[in-house]
Amino acid sequence: MLSRSTYTVYVLSVAGDGRRWLVFRRYREWHRLHERLVALYTNVPPIPPKTLLSIFGPMSPPVVDARSRGLQAFLEASLAHAEIRASELFAAFLADEGEIKGLQMLADDLHEFALVRAATARHGARAKTPRRAPRATSPVSYTHLRAHETD
Repeated sequence: MLSRSTYTVYVLSVAGDGRRWLVFRRYREWHRLHERLVALYTNVPPIPPKTLLSIFGPMSPPVVDARSRGLQAFLEASLAHAEIRASELFAAFLADEGEIKGLQMLADDLHEFALVRAATARHGARAKTPRRAPRATSPVSYTHLRAHETD
């Protein structure tokens, strides 16, 4: 089933062992990784809580920024944890085409937004206009608007 919803993709950069990764993931993917690591290892670094209370809502810039900082700290601490760093699970998370997927999602959004804007210019108010264009919400994330499968 397809639905239209807005969600945040956290874009984080980390370096270690002479390599650099750019990781594009939704919070639930980070949470899933954390749960799996906790099941396998001791002293797994914490991640931000699933629910951050905010009067502005779960996708407000302060919440996204706080989560970004927490996920960045988790990523860096995980690279410093010898067992996690060496695990296939963690390596797969870092290398799972995240950069390619993230860039493709952003390109899809920008293309969709351009098409809607062009239709609006041709047909005036009759065309459906998006609530907002994809935009940066913090230095390490962007809000992503697109049709996707619901979980």
